[in-house]
Amino acid sequence: MGAVNGKLVYLKDVADIHFDYEDPSYMARFNGERSIFLTVEQKEDKNVLDIIDEAIVKIEGFKSELSPGMELYYAHNQAESVRSSVNSFILNLIQGIVLVGILFCWPLVLNRAL
Repeated sequence: MGAVNGKLVYLKDVADIHFDYEDPSYMARFNGERSIFLTVEQKEDKNVLDIIDEAIVKIEGFKSELSPGMELYYAHNQAESVRSSVNSFILNLIQGIVLVGILFCWPLVLNRAL
């Protein structure tokens, strides 16, 4: 594990180590079938939109290694919701700019009409 004052410190010196088996405390299910959930989390300094395509390529490559009868599904893809939120923000921003432009130009149009 490391050394302190020139003496090796082993993991057994600071922790109890043993192999054990524990009955599952819950059963994961997806669409009513027994499942295994795998969670992938992004690093703090990474953007989910930048890494999702590469992650999907790697995950899809893993599908060929699954045993017969096993299937792989995406229960939640955060990139889809992030992409949707960004698109909604951009649309709202454009609408806001157009409305502000109309509100500022409207008095000019009224003055010329009079």
